[in-house]
Amino acid sequence: HDADVELIRKGGFTQEEQTFTYANDSEHHVMYWRSTFNLDAETPGGMIGVLIDITNRKHAETALADAEERSRLLLESVRDGIFGVDIEGKVTFINPAGLSILGYAMEDVMGKAIHPIIHHTRPDGTQYPVDECPMRAAFAQGKSSLVDDEILWCKDGTPVNVEYTSVPIRKDKGLVGAVIVFRDIRERRINEKKIRAAEARMRGIVTNLADSLVIISEAGLIEEFSPSAEEMFGYDTDEVLGRNVSLLMSSPHAEAHDGYLDKYRETGKAKVIGQAREVVARRKDGKLFDVELAVSEANIGDQAMYIGLVKDITQRKHAEQELAKAKKEAESANQAKSDFLANMSHEIRTPMNAVIGLSDLCLHTDLSDKQRDYLIKIHASGVGLLGIINDILDFSKIEAGKLDIEAIPFQIDEVLENLATVVLVKTQEKGLELMFDRSPEVP
Repeated sequence: HDADVELIRKGGFTQEEQTFTYANDSEHHVMYWRSTFNLDAETPGGMIGVLIDITNRKHAETALADAEERSRLLLESVRDGIFGVDIEGKVTFINPAGLSILGYAMEDVMGKAIHPIIHHTRPDGTQYPVDECPMRAAFAQGKSSLVDDEILWCKDGTPVNVEYTSVPIRKDKGLVGAVIVFRDIRERRINEKKIRAAEARMRGIVTNLADSLVIISEAGLIEEFSPSAEEMFGYDTDEVLGRNVSLLMSSPHAEAHDGYLDKYRETGKAKVIGQAREVVARRKDGKLFDVELAVSEANIGDQAMYIGLVKDITQRKHAEQELAKAKKEAESANQAKSDFLANMSHEIRTPMNAVIGLSDLCLHTDLSDKQRDYLIKIHASGVGLLGIINDILDFSKIEAGKLDIEAIPFQIDEVLENLATVVLVKTQEKGLELMFDRSPEVP
């Protein structure tokens, strides 16, 4: 080989990796050692070459490089912060997410003790002794820890809520450090606070509802029972949760309720859901009472629940019954009054017709002027009184809704003359003079 000849001529030693193809056509990595020797001080003698097959080692190095690359990519891609420490608590590696969460650069933490940098103070501002730190317990005592609510300190001095796990690293049965994985839970804490506030508001609404709230599952089992429902039905919440809602119903609905639910799930046709209706409910002591029930459906994921608002209408039903009774009594009293007026008008009409008839007969006899004037007034007063009686009967008809209004022609002078006849005596007794002034324009 030209390279070997040149090495023998010049003399010396070389070491290099080369690729050889063996007789079985397999390719191998080898370490090629070459060293020359001389026959005398000036005459080259030859070369000694040593080939060492390093194929397995090269495969192992490649696999190790691939594993390190995968680990690096994994550490860089995860959103959680990850860092490792040695047995002195000094950082040996930290991923980009960890640096981003804490706001540090790589040079700020690499090779430095981590506790004084990010874990030095408790949330209340007191010092956090390193001996009490769960992270230290991992690399110093080999104790794993899971902390679900802790704070770490960022470079700008602000705290960040985290949950973390600390796991010891062992090699040859000895501790060599620890790995800490932490997650920023600030957003989760904010959302949890909002959820708690929303739950508190909802609980306050449910607690103060005037109507009772009963929530049941698809299977008809009670899942929510408001305080007003406890008061209405006489059950404590613990007594009814998980039990079938039919225990609050009267027969025959109690026995048929599960069948109603099954039919609704099969057909989607609702008889109760989405509308209010009056039903009879049953208390713990077995007493029945009237309620107004409004049921709506809500779906959470693939699970349906039914929300029932129940209003005790016992007093309202009692008031309706009393009102119906009073109305009936009033109608009876009104009918009695109408009957009385009809009877009385009949009793009065009989002699009044006699007065009117006889006075009319007398007016056709020979009379003095004064007698005729008296009889005319008697006759007119009788007719007027009969009109009043008819008016009273008209009022009775009005109340009964049976009055028919008529439009008929009349003479205004006759009406005024009849009125004068009725009130003339009273005006004379008081020393008054009654006069009518009719405009010529009045027909």
